[in-house]
Amino acid sequence: MGETDHHKPPHGHPGLDFAWHHPAPLIAVIDGKISKIEEHPPGGYGETEKIYDVELVSGIYAIRYSEMKPADNIKVGMHLNKGDVIGRGGEYNEGALGLYYGTHWEFDYDTPVFDRLCP
Repeated sequence: MGETDHHKPPHGHPGLDFAWHHPAPLIAVIDGKISKIEEHPPGGYGETEKIYDVELVSGIYAIRYSEMKPADNIKVGMHLNKGDVIGRGGEYNEGALGLYYGTHWEFDYDTPVFDRLCP
């Protein structure tokens, strides 16, 4: 997927990074259950708050929203409908880019082996 073109091995990763300059909400792109919420390790990329990785699974697909700020009401095991707000992008402040919000997004099949799909 796109980011492996910009982050060459050994630093490459699947999925896509998104960034914007306002705290817009992130929404569920599928109906599913929250299977994971865990703190994302600090990366030294200008994070100004604790950021988290949230996984939403449908039984067929898994969507990962990484480096984000989940909404206060989001809990593991909770069912979300497509269009429900999950949270917002994580807040960063990186010199020339100034204050911005972002998330890393992955879409794949919900299996023990990640078969990632290009969005």
